[in-house]
Amino acid sequence: MRNGDQINKRKRGCPRVVSNIYRHIAVDRTVAAELKGRDEIVIHGCRRICRYTPQHISLSIKCGRINVCGSDLDCYSFSPSDVGIRGRIKCVFFTEEKRNGGRG
Repeated sequence: MRNGDQINKRKRGCPRVVSNIYRHIAVDRTVAAELKGRDEIVIHGCRRICRYTPQHISLSIKCGRINVCGSDLDCYSFSPSDVGIRGRIKCVFFTEEKRNGGRG
């Protein structure tokens, strides 16, 4: 890790994540997350919103899901491929989607 980088401790079931030092996180060639401090994230390459609560927003992406945990989360922008989220972001983590019999 570079000087000044931090690892956030696990909070309320969220896995460990690298802090917002990294402004752009490339997930694959079609998906990226742009962190703007601890209060805003824009995720490019989303397919749909899977879960939406003030504490957890889950977004479907090409390789699985991106999950944003925090408090007072609000999806302020949704375009065909981009989602903007504001609120107190505590962690961002990725999960892989399981395929059923080759379908999906």
